[in-house]
Amino acid sequence: TTPIGRPFDGPAKVIENAIKSGAFPGAAAAIGDANGLLFARAFGRYTNDGVPPLLNNGSNPEVDLETTLFDLASLTKIVATTTSVALLYQGKYLNQSTLVTDILGKEFGQNGKQGITVTHLLTHTAGFPPDPEPNYWDPKFSPEACPGNPVRTVEIQGLACANATFKSLMAQRLNTPPGQKYVYSDLSFITLGYIVGSLAETLRDSPPITPFDWSDDCVQADRDTPGGLSHAPRLLCNFAAFVARN
Repeated sequence: TTPIGRPFDGPAKVIENAIKSGAFPGAAAAIGDANGLLFARAFGRYTNDGVPPLLNNGSNPEVDLETTLFDLASLTKIVATTTSVALLYQGKYLNQSTLVTDILGKEFGQNGKQGITVTHLLTHTAGFPPDPEPNYWDPKFSPEACPGNPVRTVEIQGLACANATFKSLMAQRLNTPPGQKYVYSDLSFITLGYIVGSLAETLRDSPPITPFDWSDDCVQADRDTPGGLSHAPRLLCNFAAFVARN
C-alpha cells in the first residue's frame, strides 16, 4: 500500500465491496498526478473460487502491485495510440481536423467515410459499429486464407493477414454519419493505429519527434523491467505520471 498526501478510503471500500460480492477476484488501484503516486494498493487474489489460474504453478496468490500482470486490452488505446497521436500533434504532423483520407488515401473514404477526422476517431463519433464487420477472427483472416503469408502452427488473431485486415477497414461501412452519435468502437483506434504507422513510415528520415524527456526515471524503470509498460500496475502509474509531466 502507498498512501501519500490524503486518505483514499472511499475508492478502496468500493473495490473491497466489489470483491466481496464476487464482481471480480482482485484488482490494482492507483491515484496520482504529475508528481507521481498519491495512492496505490492491490486487492484480492487471482481467482474468485480459489482454483489456481492456468499456468500459475498451482498457486492462487494475492494481487501484487509490482509483479502481477494485467492484460491492458483497450488501455493500449491510451498508453500507445493516444500518446502516439499526441506526439504527432505536438510535432505538427497532424491536427484534430485532419481527414483520414489525407493520410490513408481516398480508398478509406468509400461507404460514407470521406468526412471522418482525427477528432471523430479520438471521440468515438466516426459512425463505426462497435467491432469490425466481419471481425478479425473470421476464417477470411486466417493464415490459410492469405496467399504468400507463412502458415503458423498456432495463430491466434495474429498479423499473417495484415493486408486483408487493412482492406477490410478500407471497405468498412458506417452505422451513422460521422459526428452524429457516440459509439465506443475498436475501429476508431484501429484506424488511428494505421494513421500513426503511416506517418511514422513517411517520417522515417525526418528529424525525430522528441518533446518528452526520455531520461525520466520512471521511463528508465519501465525500459529495464521485463514486459515494459504492461509489466505491472505500478509501472503503468509511473507512465501516466510521466505523460502528465510532459
